[in-house]
Amino acid sequence: MDSGWAQFRVIYSYQPRDERDIAIREGDIMVVAKPVSDPTGWLTGENTRTKEVGEFPATYVEYIGDVEELPQEEKPPTPPPRPPRPARRNAGGNNSTRSDSNDQTGDHSLTETSALKPVWCCQCEDFIWGAGSQLYRCAICDLAWHPQCAVELSKFPCKILKKDSEEAEEDYIRFVANPDEWDVNDVLVWLAATNHFLYAEVFRENEITGTKLRHLTDTSLNQMNISDNFHKQSILLAIQELFTGESETKKSEVFSGFQSAQRGTKGNHLPKEQNFTSLHWCDKCGKCLWGLFKQGVLCSECGFQCHKKCMFDSGVECPRRRVRIRRENDADAPVFGAELGAQFRPTDRPAPIVVMKCVQAIERGDRIRKMGIYSIVPSGSEKNALKTALNQSAKDVNMDDEEWRNPHCVATVLKMYLNELPVCVFTEEKYLSFIKIFRDENRDALGKLFMDLIESLPPENKSLLMYLLRHLYKVSRSVEWNDMSSRKLSSLFAPILLRPNPQHITAMVANHDTAVSIIDFLISNGEWTKENTPPVPPRPPRPSSLTTPTHSSEEKLQDCPWYWGHTDRETVSERLKDQEDGTFIVRDSRRAPGEYTLTLRKGGMNKLIRILFKDGFYGFSEPLTFSSVVELINYYKTRSLASYNPKLDIKLETPLQKYEQDDDGEVSLKDNNIYIQKLRRAHEEYMEKSDNYEKIHNECVELEQKITDYHEELDAQREIMKMIEDQMVLHESYHKEAPPQNRTILRQNFDLLKHKKLEARGIVITLEKELTNITEKTRVLNKRMNSIKPDIIKLQRSKQQYYFVLTTEWKMDVERLKLAIGEEGSERSGQVNGNPEEDIYDMPQVDISEEQWLHGTLTREEAESLLIDKEEGTFLVRESARRRGEYAVGLKHGGEVKHIAVNRGPGGYGFANYTNYPTLKDLVEYYHVNTLQIHNPGLDTTLKFPLKSTPLNNS
Repeated sequence: MDSGWAQFRVIYSYQPRDERDIAIREGDIMVVAKPVSDPTGWLTGENTRTKEVGEFPATYVEYIGDVEELPQEEKPPTPPPRPPRPARRNAGGNNSTRSDSNDQTGDHSLTETSALKPVWCCQCEDFIWGAGSQLYRCAICDLAWHPQCAVELSKFPCKILKKDSEEAEEDYIRFVANPDEWDVNDVLVWLAATNHFLYAEVFRENEITGTKLRHLTDTSLNQMNISDNFHKQSILLAIQELFTGESETKKSEVFSGFQSAQRGTKGNHLPKEQNFTSLHWCDKCGKCLWGLFKQGVLCSECGFQCHKKCMFDSGVECPRRRVRIRRENDADAPVFGAELGAQFRPTDRPAPIVVMKCVQAIERGDRIRKMGIYSIVPSGSEKNALKTALNQSAKDVNMDDEEWRNPHCVATVLKMYLNELPVCVFTEEKYLSFIKIFRDENRDALGKLFMDLIESLPPENKSLLMYLLRHLYKVSRSVEWNDMSSRKLSSLFAPILLRPNPQHITAMVANHDTAVSIIDFLISNGEWTKENTPPVPPRPPRPSSLTTPTHSSEEKLQDCPWYWGHTDRETVSERLKDQEDGTFIVRDSRRAPGEYTLTLRKGGMNKLIRILFKDGFYGFSEPLTFSSVVELINYYKTRSLASYNPKLDIKLETPLQKYEQDDDGEVSLKDNNIYIQKLRRAHEEYMEKSDNYEKIHNECVELEQKITDYHEELDAQREIMKMIEDQMVLHESYHKEAPPQNRTILRQNFDLLKHKKLEARGIVITLEKELTNITEKTRVLNKRMNSIKPDIIKLQRSKQQYYFVLTTEWKMDVERLKLAIGEEGSERSGQVNGNPEEDIYDMPQVDISEEQWLHGTLTREEAESLLIDKEEGTFLVRESARRRGEYAVGLKHGGEVKHIAVNRGPGGYGFANYTNYPTLKDLVEYYHVNTLQIHNPGLDTTLKFPLKSTPLNNS
């Protein structure tokens, strides 16, 4: 080496933190010109490995001389302070500044650098981020631009930004930090900047740091309960762009050959921010349009779509005609993304028609109690179909149609609508005001201050906000069933309802908990909370003050159709099975002569209430105030039993007659032939429907076997394809090494392998289509079976009632009755002393309503502790503690607790590949009467007893 040079060996790797730096790694040799002025400062030299020339810290290297052993330190030393850089008042003259003299600099001092953490571009109003992303930044005012956006800078006045120097240096170091060093908050900031902030809470709960972010895959996103394919693709492509800068591209040929626009202009396009519901690609750079909403701009004239930054980057000139075919969700007057003021007037209705339809659909029936009503996201095709229908003609969409009955789909579309509003419900301008009040003010004064702020919102925003908060409060009241507390709802809706201007969107990360607390406070402290407070029930008045009852109090008890006299509990339970809530009977008490028992149907179960008698008065509890049982029953026909027991908020609505009635409403016991004829008709209809059910059931079994065979054949064909692909890779590796005379034969063999692969691929496609068709056919047949089953059960019950009357009142022989109606020898019939034998059409002897078996999040160990002491066939359905949104069945069988994963597919829920049941309830009802042995030979059982319920005959 020439005596004018010195050699240094790198002992610590160093990543560039300035545009003048070069990357060095341990073991590199650096050549530096002598003399070395400061061996502990910054050196300028050449890397002999990469041939790069630049600056590097001398504290990261050692002089190669007589040093025999390298010093040992736990971590690299801190780089020395960088010498102050000279002030630049304009762009030009050296490599570190912008050299395009044609652009107006606006007196900015521009420096070219790179960005990994998001930086706001003033021109296109979007963020700069990702590996390889370049930007121009002013050293004076700290404004930044994409290189293609740095035009006409005179529009942005350069103002000196006063910062503490130490703070500024720290900010700069974090600004260029390696994504692998990011903490959870850094990842959340990046999510916000790339329009993926709807999943910020999911990433926060899973503690996704920069290192974990790099290794996220489709599978790991599924485990985080991110199941939408579009969302997963967008996140994974953005991660690829962040770490490598070389994400997948798709070059569009739609606008090839058109005249290029002048750089820095929009090419006469009419761009509008667009919300895409599937993955789209930029017509300029070919990369993905990142994010879940407002991903880019779309020209309303020609359909040119691109990133905001690419609009200024010499795109094509607008041809002023439609070039890209209009998509099906491009409605002429879309509702999604439209201004609130253009959609409704608060004087006419409280919210836009889309919001009202969705809210009313969710609150209808028991849908509001669906587990995870706002947290479970359905398939992309399902929610996009509903969005398209509402977007095209919201008023014509019937939310009761079978197609739109999934409450999770409706809830997701409601969130999509709110998220795509041009101005969020709270408005971006009020964001900091709400945050500041919550942080600074006394909690006792929050209600008034928040209401003052809400009053200052535009009338449409205020009306919509109050309507939504009232709805969310109703949802939170059903937390026992849907697991949606006000806090959890607030976490989901805070980023949608309350967010800052796009430039400060990353502030949502720092203020997330505050925003959630604000929404939670408003949900739990609004005027609607008083509307649902139940009033204190009135006490039953004394007989002297009783209002005139609907029926005469002189009516004899024996003449009342609901009085059954001396009837055993088992008979009453059998007759009341599957009756509607509010159905009741009264019978004599066996334990206390002179008293009575009221049996009432409530919540799918029989409630037994003792009617007390003392000193000539009757009642449910002392003091007793009714002079007769008839008076007591008539009183509670028009009043709720909640005054007696708060849990019995129901009236005695429907008396259950002991005997059947004729068409004129009179009870008839005069002619037993009438009952025999009715029994015969019920039996004939029962047999007809049973035969139909059995035929469909057999067809389903055959189709399910076919599905199994198709899956096995598909697996085999895929293995064949994989084997062929492996052979092709091996084949290609020998092509170059083979002698020339053998290459022709090798090529022929290789072409044969390609042909075999295409054949296998064709078989796979055919099998997949056949499997889809058979699965759909199976689903339709299952729906038909489920629709027939209630009729069979009802007819079976009618037969039981006729048998009961004929054998008890007319003392007829069961065998003679069977012979008279043609039931003798029928396999599905079975009557022993008037009591039906159990068969697959019998109603379950236990309550299998959803609240009896559906539990919240449980671990395997917790489920086992609940089930291990229960009888065989006891089961529960739990949400997985590790994979949110996924379910498993815990079943006591063979003295052990078995755990069965519930899969979710396009057709709904199921076991293994049989995902044909739209809801968990449908799944449980099917396997309550059908064996699980089809999925596992060792599970020769059904889902017999829900954990919270027991058989009626044991109660």
